Amino acid sequence: MPHFTQTISNEGPLLDVNINASIERLRALQDSGQPIPNAITVKGLVDTGASTTCIDTSVVEALGLETKGDVAVITPSTGDQPIDVDYYDITAMIFAGMDQPPLLNATLLVAELPIQNQGFQAIIGRDLLSECVLIYNGATEQYTLSF
Repeated sequence: MPHFTQTISNEGPLLDVNINASIERLRALQDSGQPIPNAITVKGLVDTGASTTCIDTSVVEALGLETKGDVAVITPSTGDQPIDVDYYDITAMIFAGMDQPPLLNATLLVAELPIQNQGFQAIIGRDLLSECVLIYNGATEQYTLSF
């Protein structure tokens, strides 16, 4: 089972996540002769309190994503009042190492939130974490993610 162990930073358990438009969107772009965006690698915060994976506005803009609609979300900063945000379908990949297959979700629905000022561009929610085993070891200040 692919896995990696990393140190927990001051911001929390961060990891690199490779993001691109969904496979469906990439095929549509290719079929219409439009340019295919290059995947980008961003810092993601592993967040078991987030039900949905979120990406920063800068990621949406860099990839030229098209909204699939909007969804009401509640965050710690909104209290009990939901806010409407756009959602998108993306491809997300997390690599454990060069000799191990990545975690791949080719059609992950994500919400757009302005989070870059917090030191990361993605929040890895339970929708993606449901495909993993997460061990958070606060005593050693490390976490392990297996998939």
